[in-house]
Amino acid sequence: MNKPGYTLAMATVRTTLYIDEALFNRAEEVAQEMQISRSQLYTLALESIIERYEKLKLANAPGSVSVEELTPAGLDLFAYHSPESWR
Repeated sequence: MNKPGYTLAMATVRTTLYIDEALFNRAEEVAQEMQISRSQLYTLALESIIERYEKLKLANAPGSVSVEELTPAGLDLFAYHSPESWR
């Protein structure tokens, strides 16, 4: 039986995260606003960071990537994703 938001082809891994309580609470609010699960929110966030990281690597090839550009502060310089792209 398929549950909404899940596919049979996607393997999942159960993990434990230790994050700041304020960040956790904000993530809960955002997940509710987006009408997605907390797991889906974390998956979207990780996918977004990995995608931006890989684009930075490609943009700076063949030379090396600046460490400063790969920090969270450097990644924050990328464009905001619209609500339409959340789902």
